[in-house]
Amino acid sequence: MEDAKAAYRRAMRAVADGDTSRLAASVANDVIDHNPIPGQSPGIGGIVEFMHALHTGLGGLSLDVQHVISEGSFAAARIVWSGIHREQLAGIPPTGRH
Repeated sequence: MEDAKAAYRRAMRAVADGDTSRLAASVANDVIDHNPIPGQSPGIGGIVEFMHALHTGLGGLSLDVQHVISEGSFAAARIVWSGIHREQLAGIPPTGRH
């Protein structure tokens, strides 16, 4: 079994890159996002919705995985997404700010 930390980093890199096929290969269909955006569906479909919302809402999207902790097949992380807020994101109107 692959290390959960490596799997988490690979999945978040797929989200940052906007690569749905790599994302689907990286996480289970019933993945649980414990910090979903408003209205996000459960499972892999919700993670894809999150990915599209990030890429639509933020220009120049970047990802910084600051810490990943894991136990068994579970992982949690502190990550920072950044970009220029160009479109509505999670119900927040665009600000034009980084």
